[in-house]
Amino acid sequence: MKKLLLIMTAVVLSASLLSAAGGREDVRTAPAEFTERAPEEYRGTITLWSFTDEPNWYIEKFNEIYPNVTVDFTHTPGGPEYIARVNAAVTAGNQPDVFSAEISWILQWIESDRIWANISAPPYNADELTENMIPYVRELGRDSMGRQRALSLQATPGGFFYRRSLAKEYFGTDDPDEVSALWPDIESFMNVAADVRDASSNQVHLFSSWWDIRWFFFNARTRPWVEDNRLIIDNVVHDYIALAKQIRDENLSANAEPGTPAWTSLMQEGAVIGYKELPRKPRSLAARMNWQNNFRLFSRIQVK
Repeated sequence: MKKLLLIMTAVVLSASLLSAAGGREDVRTAPAEFTERAPEEYRGTITLWSFTDEPNWYIEKFNEIYPNVTVDFTHTPGGPEYIARVNAAVTAGNQPDVFSAEISWILQWIESDRIWANISAPPYNADELTENMIPYVRELGRDSMGRQRALSLQATPGGFFYRRSLAKEYFGTDDPDEVSALWPDIESFMNVAADVRDASSNQVHLFSSWWDIRWFFFNARTRPWVEDNRLIIDNVVHDYIALAKQIRDENLSANAEPGTPAWTSLMQEGAVIGYKELPRKPRSLAARMNWQNNFRLFSRIQVK
């Protein structure tokens, strides 16, 4: 099952990782020697949990190679609910074979043998798959001993997506080059947010919340979060906190937490022009809300 499991553990989102579950007899006693078979000879069922519906596409591609392996996929809401569900399943000893983690909480699980298996070890030998990975993606799935616990399929840049119809209404254009020229830096971005707020009498906003723009700052840090076991707060984080307060106090955003029902509702109502997301997200939202051809992308905001 080595090749089969490695393919499944590599199926994942850019901001999340998947891995085989640890702490169960079939994982702990997996044979070190492995004889590979023809793909059609593998039979069985793999259980998979994820907080997005993207694995449906991965499973389809997986079954093109392994037609006789069933993937029992469960899509469950993310965040605290997902974490609690996984932790409860681990405690009860009935966790799925493979499950995903988001970058925000992966460190809660990466060090535990009960959560994820050490897939650097035989028969998985996952290190063979990581040689050409972008280093930070590889390191995200490794524990403090350098053992691979999870794999990511891709490293995807984020971007700011906007609705073309609203861009035309408030900016007079929906052309990506012209729109991105409106805000070459974060200060200009805030100025445009104020203009949208005023032009709409506070009914429409440029973005959903102060939480949306956090990565523009966090990714501009010059120091790690921890040095010599001490928490380090980079100066750019202080800048972000000050800006977040300004956004809240001046109503520069819709003040809706991304991913919540309120956030989705604002999108449906056309009360938010743009959204900070991974490239995969607007396509699924557009299909769900019948907004095909009504999105454009730019990602040219700089934090100095």
